[in-house]
Amino acid sequence: MKKRTTLGDLFNAQLGENFGVGDKLRDIVAEATSLANWADEKVEQDGGMAKVYAEHYSQDLRKLAKLAEKAVALLVANGNAQVEAEQEKALNNIG
Repeated sequence: MKKRTTLGDLFNAQLGENFGVGDKLRDIVAEATSLANWADEKVEQDGGMAKVYAEHYSQDLRKLAKLAEKAVALLVANGNAQVEAEQEKALNNIG
């Protein structure tokens, strides 16, 4: 990855309700990069530590899953709020 999105980039993008989603996605990038860097360091070592590696990967992947789930939950909540706002606006225009 050449350029990482900064917190400032998120503010400047004026994401509104989706700012939280962008921030969680940045967290996913940080976790994934950390995992990849760790793996790169371990590639040349022997297989005697396979169980330790597997446990470490399992923990990190669970962290990634939780971060991704938070991002998805934010998207859903934001989408629901937008739909409700549009429905309310439509109802107000009827009367």
